[in-house]
Amino acid sequence: MRHVTLTRRRALALAAAAVGTAALPAYAAIGVDGARAFVAETVDELFAIVRSDQPVDTQRQEFRGLLERRTAIDAIARTCLGVAWRSADDGQKQAYLDAFKTYVAQKYGGRFDEFRNAKLEITNARDFGDRGVIVESRGTLENGQSAIVEWGVSDRSGKVLISNIVVEGLSLVTSERELVGGMLERVQGDVDRLITDLKVAS
Repeated sequence: MRHVTLTRRRALALAAAAVGTAALPAYAAIGVDGARAFVAETVDELFAIVRSDQPVDTQRQEFRGLLERRTAIDAIARTCLGVAWRSADDGQKQAYLDAFKTYVAQKYGGRFDEFRNAKLEITNARDFGDRGVIVESRGTLENGQSAIVEWGVSDRSGKVLISNIVVEGLSLVTSERELVGGMLERVQGDVDRLITDLKVAS
């Protein structure tokens, strides 16, 4: 069967619609079967939101809830902010985390129509020891475009979370880190202004 390769932009969007990423090492304690099941459950929940007849704002709110329950979203946000995280005060950190979560939910939740009839098939899972369990899958859009999606699953935080997604070799977290880094550079490192810009981007 011939697969049509997704463009970089759409491949990254598919990864995001399949729920977010983080630049964390994954740990294999969960086991191959557990990791496969967790990814499958997460994707099923995501598609239930995408395919619902609820208003767009409600879908985005539910998507944000899914990110908070199933992904290492706080670690994603910290990674994207980079060294500026260390110099931010507690109030700024909380405001930034909230703005980032809303930004991600709004940005990718606004593209749900593209994925209403998408499919994602889990094809394999591999235990990499300290590097974690990698669950392999293929995501396919209604028009036949497809992409290889690899998921890292971690229990480092004390609970099982999706800790990494790579689509056709492209890391979504790297893309978002570059975008947020560019936004921060434009405001000359002012975290408060970045928070405002993230809210506007939402």
